[in-house]
Amino acid sequence: MLKSVVKLFVQISTPNYSMPWQMKRQQQVFGSGFVISGRRILTNGHVVAYQKSVSKQLQGFDQIDLL
Repeated sequence: MLKSVVKLFVQISTPNYSMPWQMKRQQQVFGSGFVISGRRILTNGHVVAYQKSVSKQLQGFDQIDLL
């Protein structure tokens, strides 16, 4: 079961609603997901909302870039 759990490292840049032509500074957030059939990862939408890049790390392995 634990082999299907992944840690996600996500770089995001959210909209600046007071100046819609600009985005806010990038920041890194973390989340979790599960490996499902077809080598896909299932996670919550708020983890990857406004994502610029996504990396994953399986338990006991190095971090791997996805995007």
